[in-house]
Parts: sequence; structure tokens; C-alpha cells
Amino acid sequence: MRKLPILFNTEMVRAILDGRKTQTRRVIKPQPTNPRWNNVGWLGWDDGHGYRMKAP
Repeated sequence: MRKLPILFNTEMVRAILDGRKTQTRRVIKPQPTNPRWNNVGWLGWDDGHGYRMKAP
């Protein structure tokens, strides 16, 4: 998993330094809704739609 920095504008940096900003949210890819163990043909987890899931 790649870790990318979050770039803030000047206003956000000032809010962080002043203590007015305490959280930052990042959009993530949709998560599987029904993960299950599947051992047909290979061992591992799938997302309930037959797509293999990899560990982060």
C-alpha cells in the first residue's frame, strides 16, 4: 500500500498550528461488503463477488 502525503493549503496549515484543526479525512476505495473465505481453486479471501482480496 502506497502512503501519500496530504498537501494542505496555507489556511489549513495555520488551522493545524492554531489547534483549530484536529482531524483530516481521506477518501478511500469502496470496501468489500461480504468478505468470505474461499478455498475453491486457491486459498484466500474474496469479496463475495469472486474477486481476490489482498492483505494491506
